[in-house]
Amino acid sequence: MPIVSTFSELLMRFSSVMTAPTFENFVVLATGWILCIGKRALTRAIQAAGAVGLKHYSVYHRFFSRAQWSIDQVSRLLLSILLKFVPNDAPVPLALDDTLCRKRGLHIFGTCMHHDPQISSRKFRLVNWGHSWVVVGILLRFPFAPSVTWCLPFAFRLYISQKRTKSERWKCRGIVHKTRPELALDILTMLSNWYPERQFHLYVDSTYGGSSVLNYLPDNFHLTSRITMDAALYEEPQKYAGRGRPRKKGRSLPSPRELAADRRIKWRTLKLQTYGKSRILHIKELVGNWKRARYRRIKIVVVRDPTGNTKDQAFYTTDLGLTAEEILTGYAQRWAIEVAFENGKSHFGFEDPQSRNRKAVERTAPMSLVLYSLVVVWFAEKGHKKCKFPKRPWYTKKATPSFLDIMATLRRESLREYFLNTPEWTQHTRKILKVFCDTLALAA
Repeated sequence: MPIVSTFSELLMRFSSVMTAPTFENFVVLATGWILCIGKRALTRAIQAAGAVGLKHYSVYHRFFSRAQWSIDQVSRLLLSILLKFVPNDAPVPLALDDTLCRKRGLHIFGTCMHHDPQISSRKFRLVNWGHSWVVVGILLRFPFAPSVTWCLPFAFRLYISQKRTKSERWKCRGIVHKTRPELALDILTMLSNWYPERQFHLYVDSTYGGSSVLNYLPDNFHLTSRITMDAALYEEPQKYAGRGRPRKKGRSLPSPRELAADRRIKWRTLKLQTYGKSRILHIKELVGNWKRARYRRIKIVVVRDPTGNTKDQAFYTTDLGLTAEEILTGYAQRWAIEVAFENGKSHFGFEDPQSRNRKAVERTAPMSLVLYSLVVVWFAEKGHKKCKFPKRPWYTKKATPSFLDIMATLRRESLREYFLNTPEWTQHTRKILKVFCDTLALAA
């Protein structure tokens, strides 16, 4: 069964980076991936698309394992689609993080034991077998849900650990090991080369907010992250007098912890709407040169919870023109990438593909998140006009659609266009099919 024509128009934009037969297979797999109910295996996707018997099933497996197309080219086209939601003169907000895709089997390329945050705690760090992906997504807000920030992933890198089993070592010959921050820098450099005229603002957690990323950040990027409470800060060095080596730093400034403990500097009260809640926070601000970042000038915001439920925290940004409210609100929006990971794994099969060889592994899972982003874009452009919530007497105030509502709308419109636009159906049959389409869409 074909996907709705308005979504097919989005898929057509990727025809320029694939050959005609490869693009035909891509459309079938994208259709099946969206319409599939349950686990997203490739064979189930072929069945959901109604393509069984049209070609040998191995043709669709070779789309990921052998076909001549690049996931980076797909990422570039997807980013061009997403950038139309950001004004040309505004910085592009990005979120970057890594996530674990659990797998089974010792012979899958790139698998290893990685930290599993879902089963770990602050006291116990537990690991699981699978793939670790470094993902970059764009942070957007749409009129259909003005209070919700969506993170739409578009660029991906697979982390290959140095701790490999003996059976995996021969598969990784010739692969230069890169840490996760180095993979993140690869993506950022790639984005800078694609759009040297655009300004980007990256929001990351402390893993990617240190010197390994900040010291090599492209010129058209700003970064906002956490900073340690004992960070060494300094004033600007004095003007060079022409004798000896120029100074790298000026007079020492208080660390964030010392700033928080200094009673001579008063706390400023700030009311923020973060993580879906209205919060009152006490803040102090400081601008200085950070030693760990090669004395780069940054702006720091120290935050204290007046209720005492959380410890004092400090955040920094390289964009000195931002206010404290903009820094904290922007960093809070970074959580949207975690929501995207959860939606991708729970409802869109990010962990489901069982590919084994290198090309298939590096392209199958990212393609699921590419389709995730396209589904949300379709809903923002066309689908929100067709969205309707199920009748639930216990939930009458729902106004913001979730990703499941978006999937249900896309499936419903695909079924409706396929069945109800067929002239052979009578008016009575159309009523039955309408109920059938609405019921089947709820399986999303």
